Amino acid sequence: YWSTTGSSGSGPDQTVTASTTINRNEWFHFAVTMDSSDNVTMYKNGVSVGTGTFNGTYNTSLNHISRIGRFMDYTGISHDFHGYISDLRIVKGSVVYTGNFTPPTAPLTAVTNTKLLLNGNNAKIFDASQVLEELTVDGAVASSGQQHFSENTIYFDGNDVINLSDSERFNLRSAGDDKDFTIESWIHKTNTSKD
Repeated sequence: YWSTTGSSGSGPDQTVTASTTINRNEWFHFAVTMDSSDNVTMYKNGVSVGTGTFNGTYNTSLNHISRIGRFMDYTGISHDFHGYISDLRIVKGSVVYTGNFTPPTAPLTAVTNTKLLLNGNNAKIFDASQVLEELTVDGAVASSGQQHFSENTIYFDGNDVINLSDSERFNLRSAGDDKDFTIESWIHKTNTSKD
């Protein structure tokens, strides 16, 4: 599912669900897009697996931190990701995919409006788009344990997270903003958790 905090940062949460099978130890491409009419589409390996409408906006008075590898911090509840991520790209201001498509067969590039591009090259995790002001890696590592397009991918062992603290750049639904965005990456889960 695609979910984020609803209006004023307090809910109800906005959620769009998809129905698809995700296998352990298998790479798949996943993308989420939203257009200026609030239509959200989720794609697995280039095929739409779920659509919906997103009506919430982030409260810009709150200090939202976007996270990769963890949904939220709930006491006693784990929403951590176990697996590898390759070529994570966030584009704000345009929709990269407007219908079913052929998944990329080469490393992603910083197309127009790219706000983040994590390739994991050369045993490093860095923003290849070179527009991010701050990226904090907490536990996640560049790993050659599962290779995709490049020598390394980003490995999360279930306790790791990447924080993107540039809240203005990643506030994908603040009032008055261009609503269009695309988030995509190749994902390789290593356990059976639904998170």
